[in-house]
Amino acid sequence: MKNSIFLLAILMLMSACQNKKSQVDTSKTVDSTEVALKDNPLNKLKYDHPTDLICHMEIKKFGVSDTLNFKGKLYGFCSSYCKDTFKKNPEKYLTKAVAKK
Repeated sequence: MKNSIFLLAILMLMSACQNKKSQVDTSKTVDSTEVALKDNPLNKLKYDHPTDLICHMEIKKFGVSDTLNFKGKLYGFCSSYCKDTFKKNPEKYLTKAVAKK
């Protein structure tokens, strides 16, 4: 009998928790990625290539954290690490980018 009451209490508690979860209003939540993309002025610039030339992340979709002007063209990077890697051998990464087009 005690086990039945205990089991019934657990089931009622679980049911109550699930009802609360379904009542959470998600219409007012804001994706932090959307805010970061909108507020970052680097994301509004026009870049010569749509992806980070090192990690191949889409810069318009995920945002730009660093930029580099190389031979009159502006390139966007997701991080300073990718920018620094590109600066070590830019021709190598530009050649790979042209080959992928």
